[in-house]
Amino acid sequence: MIKAMKKIFALSLVALLMLSCFAGCVSVDEKPAVTMATKNADGLYTTDPVTLNIIVARHPEATTSADQIWIFKYMEYWFAQQGYNVTINVQDSNDRTQINLMMNSDSLPDIVWGYSLSATDTVHYGAEEGLILDWTPYLNEELMPNLCAQYAANPSMKAAQTAPDGGIYGLPYITPYPYSTIPGMVNRVFVRQSWLDEFGLSVPKTQDEFINMLRAFKNKKLEGGKKVIPLVSDANFLEKYLWTCLGYYGSDGTKYGTGFMIKDEKVQLPCYTEDYREFVTIMHTLYSEGLIASDYFSMSSATATAKINEGVCGAHAWWTLQYVDDEYADQVLLGPIPMGGNDDVYVSRLSDFTPSTVWVSSKTKYPEVVALMLDFLYSEEGSMLYMYGPKEGEDPLGLVDGWYYREDKTITTKLVEEGTYSLMELYARDYIRPHDCAGFRVDPVTNGTGEIITYKDAVTGLDYNVIHDRTMTRSSNDEWWRLETIEKWTSYATSIRLPMAYLDSDTLAVIGDKATAVNQWVTQETAKFISGKRPLSDIDKFFDELKGFGVEEYIATYQAAYAGFMAQTYGTNG
Repeated sequence: MIKAMKKIFALSLVALLMLSCFAGCVSVDEKPAVTMATKNADGLYTTDPVTLNIIVARHPEATTSADQIWIFKYMEYWFAQQGYNVTINVQDSNDRTQINLMMNSDSLPDIVWGYSLSATDTVHYGAEEGLILDWTPYLNEELMPNLCAQYAANPSMKAAQTAPDGGIYGLPYITPYPYSTIPGMVNRVFVRQSWLDEFGLSVPKTQDEFINMLRAFKNKKLEGGKKVIPLVSDANFLEKYLWTCLGYYGSDGTKYGTGFMIKDEKVQLPCYTEDYREFVTIMHTLYSEGLIASDYFSMSSATATAKINEGVCGAHAWWTLQYVDDEYADQVLLGPIPMGGNDDVYVSRLSDFTPSTVWVSSKTKYPEVVALMLDFLYSEEGSMLYMYGPKEGEDPLGLVDGWYYREDKTITTKLVEEGTYSLMELYARDYIRPHDCAGFRVDPVTNGTGEIITYKDAVTGLDYNVIHDRTMTRSSNDEWWRLETIEKWTSYATSIRLPMAYLDSDTLAVIGDKATAVNQWVTQETAKFISGKRPLSDIDKFFDELKGFGVEEYIATYQAAYAGFMAQTYGTNG
């Protein structure tokens, strides 16, 4: 936990950063502004006819062509209302190869919509090749007031999108999560209450209690002589839960600790820490004592789900309760269990934004006009129109039926009610918008209390306000696990999440081989430690082996890449 004085310093630093970053929205430390078009006497950036070419990613099951999408036709009307003469040509393509060819041949349309860029591609095509528009000259209160306000409300979002050269090459898709998903990506472990009761056990709160619970479950007698598997996990849910309990947060983590996470206010690679020793010791205990399946490493997802369905396990690590059918009321979600001498457990919520899902060619003739259009989608009005289209009877173009509320206050439209579409989402993806990936995702309160719930961020101590968008009871499988998650994990949740790490091509060339070698070696040797094929006494030797692969330079590179984010978040150079 950040100590009180540290919090004061960190929050003061954030306040100073906000003052510097959002005076005019662009920091003085960023790239100098390029010469922009100025408004003429009519208050317009141009009076020329403007044509914008857009290529969009569509849902693979969309049944209409891109030129039928309402939002782009509406944007032509929106521009006309302000005095601009704008024509928008829309082409759909889900072929990523086509986009790459456009990049490599420098033949991008004005806007590419719905294709995410990796941090590597952002640096390469933006900072190094100059093919993608740098938004920093246009992030001001006149051109993009709505996005500036969003950045001011979430300073880390802007830092997470800033490349090493100070440029911002993609625009964020902002998705504030409602109350029902506050804890976000916690790696869940469910336990059967009836099994606990049978052995006179309470829900475990310590590492020893957790392991002893599974030892007790091993003695469970099942009908038909079925073999008990005390704990079943699919994919890497169990391992991620253990890393969480060992004190790591800031990302979703990886199975064996090869992904960068935060602990003690520092960016760390868990597999190269003393916590790795504790992790493999716990996993070896579970494996060697038969507390997880003997075929744990080769068990398929289908087999794991079948075991959960059969009821042969007293605990299972999973995302939801979908495989326990109507026995959901017997499932108790484990809360955080501090392990390995760790005092504090935190869990990072789902990110409030996705970076770089809409990007613009650096050769567009009218960047200011593009900025005006995209900024509209960060307003409440624009985001509502983008997500749902016009309200019934309010389409100025007369092209779509418009939406309205049912009696239960859920949004619907004529084609949904007639049965042509089963869901509003399916209707919207055909007629209203391309992928749900642009601007600010409005979350109209269609049921639930609609009240604003405030919770305190477990790490920063800041208050976080979200909409309680649905009323939940414990009467269904789905709502049971959601309420369990909210009750068990909300007080441990933090909005701190590591952003993409922007590395230039030269750095990647040096680090890439080291990253590959480290990941492969950790994956290979960890399985040996857990299964007993390699003794735990070899862990120090294992650390030396990683050092030989260049793990320390690998870690230092990423710590440097995250230095600005960590300074803004904690007031350190973690």
